[in-house]
Amino acid sequence: MKEGICKNCGSIVFVDPKNENCHCLFCNCVFPTSEALEIAKNPTAYTYPNEEQPEYVDEKIKQEYAKNINSLDKLAESQKKNQAKAKKKPQYAIKTKVLPDINLSVKQVVMMIACFALIALVFLGVMLPKTIKRDRQREGITAQFKKSMTSSELKETIDFDEGFVISHMDNSHLDLVIKEKPSKEDAIQIFKLYSDTRASVIGDISEDKKYNNVSLRIAIPEAGGYSISNQNISDLENLENVEELP
Repeated sequence: MKEGICKNCGSIVFVDPKNENCHCLFCNCVFPTSEALEIAKNPTAYTYPNEEQPEYVDEKIKQEYAKNINSLDKLAESQKKNQAKAKKKPQYAIKTKVLPDINLSVKQVVMMIACFALIALVFLGVMLPKTIKRDRQREGITAQFKKSMTSSELKETIDFDEGFVISHMDNSHLDLVIKEKPSKEDAIQIFKLYSDTRASVIGDISEDKKYNNVSLRIAIPEAGGYSISNQNISDLENLENVEELP
Protein backbone atom coordinates (compact mmCIF):
# COMPACT_ATOMS: atom_id res chain seq x y z
CA MET A 1 0.00 0.00 0.00
CA LYS A 2 1.10 3.53 -0.78
CA GLU A 3 -0.04 6.95 0.29
CA GLY A 4 -1.82 9.11 -2.26
CA ILE A 5 -3.84 12.35 -2.29
CA CYS A 6 -7.47 12.72 -3.28
CA LYS A 7 -7.80 15.01 -6.30
CA ASN A 8 -11.17 16.32 -5.10
CA CYS A 9 -10.74 17.10 -1.37
CA GLY A 10 -6.98 16.75 -0.82
CA SER A 11 -7.33 14.04 1.82
CA ILE A 12 -4.87 11.19 2.20
CA VAL A 13 -5.90 7.96 0.53
CA PHE A 14 -4.14 4.62 0.78
CA VAL A 15 -3.93 3.01 -2.62
CA ASP A 16 -2.73 -0.21 -4.15
CA PRO A 17 -0.63 0.63 -7.22
CA LYS A 18 -1.93 -2.56 -8.85
CA ASN A 19 -5.48 -1.20 -8.91
CA GLU A 20 -6.53 1.06 -11.75
CA ASN A 21 -8.78 3.29 -9.64
CA CYS A 22 -8.88 4.35 -6.02
CA HIS A 23 -11.66 5.59 -3.76
CA CYS A 24 -11.56 8.48 -1.24
CA LEU A 25 -13.40 7.61 1.95
CA PHE A 26 -13.90 11.27 2.86
CA CYS A 27 -15.56 12.68 -0.27
CA ASN A 28 -16.44 9.42 -2.11
CA CYS A 29 -14.41 10.45 -5.14
CA VAL A 30 -13.27 7.65 -7.46
CA PHE A 31 -10.30 8.46 -9.70
CA PRO A 32 -7.21 6.83 -11.20
CA THR A 33 -4.65 5.47 -8.76
CA SER A 34 -1.77 6.90 -10.76
CA GLU A 35 -3.24 10.38 -10.37
CA ALA A 36 -3.44 9.99 -6.55
CA LEU A 37 0.22 8.96 -6.42
CA GLU A 38 1.27 11.81 -8.68
CA ILE A 39 -0.53 14.43 -6.57
CA ALA A 40 1.14 13.02 -3.42
CA LYS A 41 4.54 14.00 -4.82
CA ASN A 42 3.65 17.71 -4.54
CA PRO A 43 0.23 18.26 -2.90
CA THR A 44 0.60 22.05 -2.70
CA ALA A 45 0.81 22.38 -6.47
CA TYR A 46 -2.79 21.27 -6.95
CA THR A 47 -6.16 22.89 -6.43
CA TYR A 48 -8.90 20.77 -4.87
CA PRO A 49 -12.44 21.64 -5.98
CA ASN A 50 -14.24 19.80 -3.14
CA GLU A 51 -17.15 18.94 -5.41
CA GLU A 52 -19.94 16.70 -4.19
CA GLN A 53 -19.47 13.15 -5.42
CA PRO A 54 -22.08 10.48 -6.09
CA GLU A 55 -22.11 7.44 -3.86
CA TYR A 56 -19.85 4.81 -5.28
CA VAL A 57 -20.83 1.19 -4.76
CA ASP A 58 -18.09 -0.69 -6.56
CA GLU A 59 -17.71 -3.88 -4.52
CA LYS A 60 -14.09 -4.39 -5.50
CA ILE A 61 -13.02 -0.99 -4.23
CA LYS A 62 -15.09 -1.45 -1.08
CA GLN A 63 -13.35 -4.73 -0.41
CA GLU A 64 -9.93 -3.19 -0.95
CA TYR A 65 -10.66 -0.32 1.42
CA ALA A 66 -12.17 -2.65 3.97
CA LYS A 67 -8.96 -4.65 3.79
CA ASN A 68 -6.88 -1.49 4.19
CA ILE A 69 -8.93 -0.29 7.16
CA ASN A 70 -8.63 -3.72 8.76
CA SER A 71 -4.84 -3.58 8.36
CA LEU A 72 -4.73 -0.12 9.93
CA ASP A 73 -6.88 -1.29 12.84
CA LYS A 74 -4.55 -4.23 13.44
CA LEU A 75 -1.53 -1.92 13.34
CA ALA A 76 -3.11 0.42 15.89
CA GLU A 77 -4.02 -2.51 18.13
CA SER A 78 -0.47 -3.87 17.92
CA GLN A 79 0.95 -0.49 18.93
CA LYS A 80 -1.36 -0.36 21.94
CA LYS A 81 -0.23 -3.83 23.04
CA ASN A 82 3.43 -2.85 22.72
CA GLN A 83 2.83 0.25 24.81
CA ALA A 84 1.05 -1.84 27.44
CA LYS A 85 3.97 -4.28 27.58
CA ALA A 86 6.47 -1.49 28.07
CA LYS A 87 7.43 -1.26 31.71
CA LYS A 88 6.50 1.89 33.44
CA LYS A 89 9.35 3.67 35.11
CA PRO A 90 9.01 3.55 38.87
CA GLN A 91 8.11 6.82 40.44
CA TYR A 92 10.05 7.58 43.55
CA ALA A 93 8.53 9.72 46.19
CA ILE A 94 10.21 10.92 49.34
CA LYS A 95 8.30 9.49 52.21
CA THR A 96 8.07 11.64 55.25
CA LYS A 97 8.64 9.61 58.36
CA VAL A 98 6.33 10.71 61.09
CA LEU A 99 7.92 10.34 64.48
CA PRO A 100 5.67 9.22 67.27
CA ASP A 101 4.63 11.92 69.65
CA ILE A 102 5.92 10.76 73.03
CA ASN A 103 4.28 12.62 75.82
CA LEU A 104 5.90 11.69 79.11
CA SER A 105 4.44 12.70 82.38
CA VAL A 106 6.54 14.43 85.02
CA LYS A 107 6.57 11.21 87.04
CA GLN A 108 7.92 9.22 84.10
CA VAL A 109 10.66 11.78 83.45
CA VAL A 110 11.68 11.69 87.11
CA MET A 111 11.76 7.88 87.04
CA MET A 112 13.98 7.87 83.95
CA ILE A 113 16.41 10.34 85.50
CA ALA A 114 16.49 8.28 88.68
CA CYS A 115 17.27 5.10 86.70
CA PHE A 116 20.13 6.77 84.84
CA ALA A 117 21.49 8.18 88.07
CA LEU A 118 21.32 4.75 89.72
CA ILE A 119 23.18 3.14 86.82
CA ALA A 120 25.86 5.84 87.01
CA LEU A 121 26.24 5.35 90.77
CA VAL A 122 26.55 1.58 90.38
CA PHE A 123 29.17 2.05 87.67
CA LEU A 124 31.13 4.50 89.79
CA GLY A 125 30.76 2.25 92.82
CA VAL A 126 32.35 -0.62 90.91
CA MET A 127 34.95 1.22 88.83
CA LEU A 128 36.09 3.98 91.17
CA PRO A 129 37.69 1.69 93.79
CA LYS A 130 39.39 -0.31 91.03
CA THR A 131 40.71 2.84 89.40
CA ILE A 132 42.04 4.21 92.69
CA LYS A 133 43.70 0.88 93.46
CA ARG A 134 45.23 0.72 89.97
CA ASP A 135 46.67 4.23 90.22
CA ARG A 136 48.18 3.56 93.66
CA GLN A 137 49.77 0.35 92.43
CA ARG A 138 51.06 2.20 89.36
CA GLU A 139 52.77 4.81 91.52
CA GLY A 140 54.31 2.10 93.71
CA ILE A 141 55.55 0.10 90.71
CA THR A 142 57.14 3.18 89.14
CA ALA A 143 58.92 4.22 92.32
CA GLN A 144 60.19 0.72 93.11
CA PHE A 145 61.27 0.11 89.49
CA LYS A 146 63.47 3.22 89.59
CA LYS A 147 65.13 2.08 92.82
CA SER A 148 65.60 -1.50 91.62
CA MET A 149 67.22 -0.60 88.31
CA THR A 150 70.89 -1.26 88.98
CA SER A 151 72.22 -0.46 85.51
CA SER A 152 72.98 3.24 85.73
CA GLU A 153 73.66 3.46 81.99
CA LEU A 154 70.15 2.27 81.06
CA LYS A 155 68.56 4.24 83.87
CA GLU A 156 70.02 7.47 82.56
CA THR A 157 68.64 6.85 79.05
CA ILE A 158 65.04 6.44 80.27
CA ASP A 159 62.78 9.47 80.52
CA PHE A 160 60.53 8.44 83.41
CA ASP A 161 58.25 11.44 82.86
CA GLU A 162 57.52 10.94 79.14
CA GLY A 163 58.99 7.56 78.20
CA PHE A 164 57.73 5.33 81.02
CA VAL A 165 54.03 4.45 80.60
CA ILE A 166 52.21 1.70 82.50
CA SER A 167 48.82 0.67 81.09
CA HIS A 168 45.94 -1.82 81.44
CA MET A 169 43.74 -2.04 84.50
CA ASP A 170 46.03 -4.65 86.08
CA ASN A 171 49.17 -2.64 85.18
CA SER A 172 50.41 -5.55 83.08
CA HIS A 173 51.87 -3.56 80.17
CA LEU A 174 54.87 -1.23 80.09
CA ASP A 175 55.88 1.08 77.24
CA LEU A 176 59.45 2.22 77.59
CA VAL A 177 61.36 4.73 75.48
CA ILE A 178 65.14 4.38 75.66
CA LYS A 179 67.49 6.78 73.92
CA GLU A 180 70.20 4.19 73.18
CA LYS A 181 69.43 0.71 71.87
CA PRO A 182 70.02 -1.97 74.51
CA SER A 183 70.89 -5.59 73.82
CA LYS A 184 68.34 -8.39 73.88
CA GLU A 185 69.81 -9.50 77.20
CA ASP A 186 69.15 -6.02 78.59
CA ALA A 187 65.58 -6.17 77.28
CA ILE A 188 65.02 -9.47 79.12
CA GLN A 189 66.44 -8.01 82.32
CA ILE A 190 64.09 -5.01 82.06
CA PHE A 191 61.16 -7.39 81.50
CA LYS A 192 62.12 -9.47 84.54
CA LEU A 193 62.63 -6.38 86.68
CA TYR A 194 59.25 -4.92 85.78
CA SER A 195 57.46 -8.26 86.29
CA ASP A 196 59.14 -8.80 89.68
CA THR A 197 58.39 -5.23 90.77
CA ARG A 198 54.75 -5.50 89.71
CA ALA A 199 54.31 -8.81 91.53
CA SER A 200 55.90 -7.36 94.65
CA VAL A 201 53.64 -4.28 94.71
CA ILE A 202 50.40 -6.12 93.87
CA GLY A 203 51.26 -8.90 96.27
CA ASP A 204 48.90 -11.69 95.20
CA ILE A 205 50.79 -13.09 92.18
CA SER A 206 52.47 -16.48 92.50
CA GLU A 207 56.13 -16.89 91.61
CA ASP A 208 55.49 -19.17 88.63
CA LYS A 209 52.88 -16.86 87.05
CA LYS A 210 54.31 -13.39 87.53
CA TYR A 211 55.73 -13.33 83.97
CA ASN A 212 52.69 -14.84 82.23
CA ASN A 213 50.43 -11.85 81.71
CA VAL A 214 53.05 -9.11 81.45
CA SER A 215 54.06 -7.41 78.20
CA LEU A 216 56.89 -4.98 77.50
CA ARG A 217 57.51 -2.78 74.49
CA ILE A 218 60.79 -0.92 74.24
CA ALA A 219 61.04 1.85 71.66
CA ILE A 220 64.34 3.32 70.54
CA PRO A 221 64.04 6.53 68.48
CA GLU A 222 64.99 5.84 64.85
CA ALA A 223 66.32 2.40 65.79
CA GLY A 224 63.26 0.15 66.17
CA GLY A 225 62.83 -1.61 69.47
CA TYR A 226 61.87 -4.83 71.24
CA SER A 227 58.69 -6.56 72.32
CA ILE A 228 58.38 -9.26 74.99
CA SER A 229 55.12 -10.70 76.28
CA ASN A 230 53.56 -13.57 78.22
CA GLN A 231 56.69 -15.53 79.07
CA ASN A 232 57.00 -18.75 81.03
CA ILE A 233 59.63 -18.68 83.73
CA SER A 234 61.43 -21.60 82.08
CA ASP A 235 61.79 -19.74 78.74
CA LEU A 236 62.65 -16.39 80.20
CA GLU A 237 66.31 -16.45 79.16
CA ASN A 238 65.56 -17.53 75.57
CA LEU A 239 66.62 -14.65 73.32
CA GLU A 240 64.35 -15.91 70.53
CA ASN A 241 61.37 -14.77 72.59
CA VAL A 242 62.51 -11.18 72.18
CA GLU A 243 60.82 -9.77 69.07
CA GLU A 244 62.67 -7.03 67.26
CA LEU A 245 60.50 -4.13 66.13
CA PRO A 246 61.20 -2.22 62.91
